[in-house]
Amino acid sequence: MKQKVNNKKGLSLSIKWAFASSIFIFIILSIFATITYRSALNLIIIEEQQKIKRAIIKVQRCLRKTDSELTNEKIVNLLSVEGLITKNQAKINRFVSIVEQPSITIDIFNTKKKILYTSGKNAVWQKGKKNSPFLPFNKNGLLVTKKLISHKTKKVIGYLQVSNQLSSFYDIRNGLLIALVILEITVLLLSGILGYILSSRFLKPIRILRDTMEIISQDPQKDLQMERIKTKDELEDLSKIFNKMLKRIRSYIKQQEQFVADVSHELRTPVAIIQGQLNMLNRWGKDDPKVLEEALQASLKESKRMKNLIQEMLKLTRAGQLDAHYLKEVTKIKTILIQTINNFSMLYPEFQLNLIDKLKENTKAKIYRNHLEQIIIILLDNAIKYSTNKQQIDIIVKEDNKEVEISICDYGEGIAKDDLDKIFNRFYRVDKARARKKGGNGLGLSIAKQLMENYNGKIAVKSKINQGTEFSISIPKK
Repeated sequence: MKQKVNNKKGLSLSIKWAFASSIFIFIILSIFATITYRSALNLIIIEEQQKIKRAIIKVQRCLRKTDSELTNEKIVNLLSVEGLITKNQAKINRFVSIVEQPSITIDIFNTKKKILYTSGKNAVWQKGKKNSPFLPFNKNGLLVTKKLISHKTKKVIGYLQVSNQLSSFYDIRNGLLIALVILEITVLLLSGILGYILSSRFLKPIRILRDTMEIISQDPQKDLQMERIKTKDELEDLSKIFNKMLKRIRSYIKQQEQFVADVSHELRTPVAIIQGQLNMLNRWGKDDPKVLEEALQASLKESKRMKNLIQEMLKLTRAGQLDAHYLKEVTKIKTILIQTINNFSMLYPEFQLNLIDKLKENTKAKIYRNHLEQIIIILLDNAIKYSTNKQQIDIIVKEDNKEVEISICDYGEGIAKDDLDKIFNRFYRVDKARARKKGGNGLGLSIAKQLMENYNGKIAVKSKINQGTEFSISIPKK
């Protein structure tokens, strides 16, 4: 049963970022707007309460001067004496000047709670507590009921009821609410647009990285790199790391392809020889002891050569895949040189190995000791193999402010000028028949060159026919 693949693509990262930033800003703004809204309404309510208190104080101060129960006539006389109203004014709505706004209604009742005066139209007695909210005329408002007590007799002479329908409060509240809603919608839209623009700009390197990876996934052999990003932040670091990783992966792929090509090319001859010898034995040679011996010796020789060849190719592959921690290693040059020269002196006592040392005692170079030893062994082995009558090898080592230079000179057959540029190529041999006779396979110098390149070093060669060859390597100092 085939598994279904869901290729449905979701929202882009820019849209998600814009949406998330808009929601975040909307929530923060909503909290701020709610706090502002509630605070503003509380301040307005407090101000409305203060207006009711001021009106109550003014009216109470006038009416409490009488010592008998209030009547309509007493109310008019007392208020007119204080200058709050005039006697020719017909209704109590003249209290507008006292209470400061028309939304406040003042009702005065006698002791039996019958209306004497009102600034409204329909006065109704309502039992309320001081500053308690209520619902007159189906609207929220404020109601205060106060007993009017005579200053002289200390008896109740009537009741004062002040209510505020808060019409101006509701107008302000509705206007503020509409303004906040419009503000939030505007900010939501603007933050979404701005978030999308900014996210598109900031995420552009990621889109470039995605497009580059997609192209490479379709064609891994395509010579493509992520374009340089100059943001001076983690995205720029990401692009550099990606290009380094891509370069290294391509190097591994190239080495793998080269390894396969080299194996198929170089092993063809020994395999053919072994197969030919076995076919010959199978046809008629197995009954002839002499032929059998020759065929076995030839096959063993070729199999040994195959083994050595594969080992050298693996060394070359590993040289190209150098681990990063090796690049941080430093090595004391003189110690490795003396140790390697002593080993070769034991293996080849007939050779004279001269060390011309111009190094300071503790000079160190930026290279892993085993790799330096491997390079010197390759160069000394070549010098000994291709020496002729004069069996002498000179090893010259010197330094300057930046690098250490090691030169290995032999006095052998030399290398032709046309071959000097090719000797570092894989499997290249100046004289193939002679090199094979001496055990060479053309990989040693390739390994040495690859290792030197890994450590930012250099390898060079100078040679004259029948006079000798000089290989020199330069390694950065610590």
